[in-house]
Amino acid sequence: MRPDAMSRVMCAAAAISRLPWTSGMCMSSTSKISDALSRIDAKCASAATSSGFECPSGCGRCCTSPDVEATQAECEPLALTLVQQQDAASTLKLIDRARKSGDRTCVMFEPSTADGAKGRCGMYEHRPGVCRLFGFSARISNRGSQEWMACAHMREETAPAMEAALSSTVPGGVPIMADELLSLRSSHGNPDEQMPLPINEAIERALGKQLTKAMYSAYATDNNTGEVASAAAGTPLLPLVDITP
Repeated sequence: MRPDAMSRVMCAAAAISRLPWTSGMCMSSTSKISDALSRIDAKCASAATSSGFECPSGCGRCCTSPDVEATQAECEPLALTLVQQQDAASTLKLIDRARKSGDRTCVMFEPSTADGAKGRCGMYEHRPGVCRLFGFSARISNRGSQEWMACAHMREETAPAMEAALSSTVPGGVPIMADELLSLRSSHGNPDEQMPLPINEAIERALGKQLTKAMYSAYATDNNTGEVASAAAGTPLLPLVDITP
């Protein structure tokens, strides 16, 4: 995102944070994505039960990977919640700071140790698909059989019990990561919103969209006069139309 575009988004985010929120605002498309993510959760919970797999207590190492990707569409429930909680502006600042420093760790990760090995997701309920599937899904091998996509840290912490599960046949109903992500990402949003991006960029774009929707919804609640937005913000809101890199 260019500096001038970032400034405009930050200005609008700060202004929108002072608006009186209307119940149900911006919810139609994001609720469908939330439902799809909940279905993935149910499949992963079943996989955890059948395998006995579990994340090591307090582990946050997968969250520190610089290679985590998501789509704008699947990050929209997360973005909407940030806007409603008035945390959009602070999150955009974190993303901008991370970009300038070259840090690709998800800005939603809240480390509890200096090395980042332990911590938690600050938006766990609204995390994207790959964060739900990792460690609790399978893949199709070159031989055409299903095999667990095991997390190395889970493997270290729970051996030998996990090794026994990994060597056994994958139970029916275990989600296949590639299939689940394809279904999730191709079913929501337009093609630009379905493209996998570095996690922080996906969150940034989703915030841009949700802030735009919130702004125009605020205008609409005042019979399209814009008086609610102007009075709440103290300054006119700028259109959020340019969120490209």
